[in-house]
Amino acid sequence: MCKAYLGPGGRMIMRRIHCDSETQVYFFLRSNADELRSISLATAAQQKEFWGQKFADAGWQLGRFIDGTETTNNWFLSGDGPDQA
Repeated sequence: MCKAYLGPGGRMIMRRIHCDSETQVYFFLRSNADELRSISLATAAQQKEFWGQKFADAGWQLGRFIDGTETTNNWFLSGDGPDQA
């Protein structure tokens, strides 16, 4: 089952539970900021910190999800999205 939350400031979160012991969370951010384009080059720890800062005040269950990023070894970041020329 998948649930999505549209947060303020161009933020979206999707949660997917695929087994009893894990929840997958997808963070989306609509922004043209240079920091967003370059975050995929950072370390996993820096990426987690970046997303934690961007979503800290977004509401819903974000506190729990952000805390989970600190303990997971299953972290993947994709910089896919539209680029503007």
